[in-house]
Amino acid sequence: MREWEIVGRFDGSPRVEFPVRLELGNVVAIGYEFGYVVDEVRTTSQQVPYRLVFRRDDSEAARRRAAWTWRSYRATGVWWAGCWPPHLHDVPGTVHPVRAGEARLALHRLAYEGRTRLVVVLVVGGVLALFLAWSTRQTGWPGALLAVLGVALLGGTLLTGRLVGWARARHRALLARFERQRHAPRS
Repeated sequence: MREWEIVGRFDGSPRVEFPVRLELGNVVAIGYEFGYVVDEVRTTSQQVPYRLVFRRDDSEAARRRAAWTWRSYRATGVWWAGCWPPHLHDVPGTVHPVRAGEARLALHRLAYEGRTRLVVVLVVGGVLALFLAWSTRQTGWPGALLAVLGVALLGGTLLTGRLVGWARARHRALLARFERQRHAPRS
């Protein structure tokens, strides 16, 4: 989907849905700049793996940001002029709007799923490793190695809270850097 098609969908409607194959971060970044927040991420068929559902953010800051973005978009034809001004494109350490969109999507997923997915993966991996260790117990060191791996994976479930907290802090820090580089007027 081209950017102008994505921008055209954020027309002020209270709710907007997108079938997305790739570039989830790009769609989330555009939606955020035009005053929308991710409400749901649905997994669909294999032809269109995701459906992003956006909700219009009616806060004062979001309405100002959307008005500034629309004004800039109509004048220049680019939606990112306010959040990633041209003089920052070659400066190291600046945050690209798509990276910020990916961070927003990751924060949404962490808020929605929390650590559930990580715990499930660790438990399934740990149980599978222990099962393989039990079935290869006659072979010596491969069975012992699999047993150690299984116990480590199951023990790793205790650290998932810290991992999720660390990921949230990392995404929030990236978004704070992104907001500091914003060129749009704040008042």
